[in-house]
Amino acid sequence: KGGAGVTVVVAIEHEGRVWVGCDSAITAGDSVEPSAEPKWWRARGGVLVGYAGDVRAAHVAHQAHALQHAPREDVLAYVVRLAQRTRAALRREHIATDALALLVVARGRAYSVSGGAVSRSEHGYTAIGSGADVALGALAATDGRDPRDRVLSALRAACRHSASCRDPVRVECVE
Repeated sequence: KGGAGVTVVVAIEHEGRVWVGCDSAITAGDSVEPSAEPKWWRARGGVLVGYAGDVRAAHVAHQAHALQHAPREDVLAYVVRLAQRTRAALRREHIATDALALLVVARGRAYSVSGGAVSRSEHGYTAIGSGADVALGALAATDGRDPRDRVLSALRAACRHSASCRDPVRVECVE
C-alpha cells in the first residue's frame, strides 16, 4: 500500500487484465475540486501509471516517464527503473520523494511505488492514497465478486469514509 496523497487509486489483477479506478478529488488546503481527468496516464508500451499526492509531483513524474517497456523486459525490473527515474526527477525539481505514490499497471500486474519502494501484493490488488486503507478493506471483503464491482465498492467506501476522496469515480480495464 502506498501512503502519499489525498485521493484513492485502486487496482485488481484478474485473469490477465487489471481493473483500475480512482476518485476525482483534487485538494488545495481546505478546498476540494473534482478533476476532469482520471488520476492516471498511459506510458509507452501499454503501461498505465496512477498517482496519489502532490499534483505538481505527478506532472514531473509524467514528464520523466518516457521509458519504453520492452516486450521481453521483466515487469518488475521495468517498474523499478520507473521508480528510480521518478525519484531522480522529483529530486531535480526539489520535491520530496514522499510527496507522490504511484500505482503501475503493466502486463496484467499491478505494483505500488511509494518512497522508492516497489511492491506487488500476493492478494492480487493494491491501493494508494489517503483512502487506501478503506479501499483495501473493501477489496478484502469483496473477494470472489466481479472485479469491476469490487473496484467500485472500494472507491465508494473510500469516498464515504475519507474526507479527501470524492465522486465521481472512474473505472477502466487494462488489457
